[in-house]
Amino acid sequence: TMAEMNQGGELTLGNLLTAARNRKVGRMDYTVDDDFGLLTEVVTKGKSISAQIEEGVAQARAAMHGDAKQMWTEAADADKGIYEVLENAELTLSAENVIAAKELFSDKGTTVRRVKEFAKRLDARGAEKENSLQAKELGLDDLVRTITDRFTDYESAQEAMEIWESNAESIMRETTGSLAETVADMRAVSMVYKQLALTSSLRKQENYEVPMEINGEMTSINLVLVHNAEEKGTVNITMQTEAFGKAGVRFRISQNTLESYFIADSEMGKERLQTVGTAVLEQLHKQGLEIGETNYVNSHSQGRKELNLLTFSQTDVDNNNRTVATKQLYEVAKVFLNGLQSAF
Repeated sequence: TMAEMNQGGELTLGNLLTAARNRKVGRMDYTVDDDFGLLTEVVTKGKSISAQIEEGVAQARAAMHGDAKQMWTEAADADKGIYEVLENAELTLSAENVIAAKELFSDKGTTVRRVKEFAKRLDARGAEKENSLQAKELGLDDLVRTITDRFTDYESAQEAMEIWESNAESIMRETTGSLAETVADMRAVSMVYKQLALTSSLRKQENYEVPMEINGEMTSINLVLVHNAEEKGTVNITMQTEAFGKAGVRFRISQNTLESYFIADSEMGKERLQTVGTAVLEQLHKQGLEIGETNYVNSHSQGRKELNLLTFSQTDVDNNNRTVATKQLYEVAKVFLNGLQSAF
């Protein structure tokens, strides 16, 4: 049921068919295969629900082998770090989960952009039916712009992400019930649910995929906070945006001294990152941190390898030897993320 999906359940054949029972007769219904989330269209005119289910399952099984092969081929090409992320999140290593994670980390912002597009379409449909403007897209934009202000400590950050997830899931439930009319739509819905389940699990380990708007671009920033028993803390931040390109930032705090490392995959990206970094470090110094060694690097200089954001984000992460990050680490992360948003 959709309630089960809202609680992190799988978008399965049974769940989707339950939702389909509430759809108007004469419209097109869709089914999702239990194993791979494969979608198939079922013509509903004059057919009972049982007949639709039987026909949908038969069609899905017939198509499953070809689609599954394609999905596993794509999944097999994923970075090994993707599999490690799924294992840490305690999620099944299914082809669909691998593809969802691969897309989440390689196409930054794909989840929030899909949710925003569906919100826009729901607003348009609501305006047509009720002759009045809806505010789902506007509300989503406002939420994304203010989410980082809540990153003051672990509890506040968890609450902020829960609010985002709840809003996204609400939009996707309404989309499934009234808007998703094509196979492409239902595939997108399935992928969003998978990605929300993944990000929800990861955030509990202080690995956040934070939706943000930077220079008019809806995207997401990966933020990983690590605080170990030695009272040393690390903040790893990765992004891929039009303004900065592919970039990573690492802050290390030890004995109230902050060391910083900024890297981008172009000279322009490095220069823009340096502009933001300079302002951020100045603010953090005013807040009481001593500023230690700071480096700004172009990843393509001096024969360096391609910047792997997933590897960068997981550096210094030891899930067997860590405690909840301090408020000081969250403050560093918040100041930097807000600096990104206000840079343009």
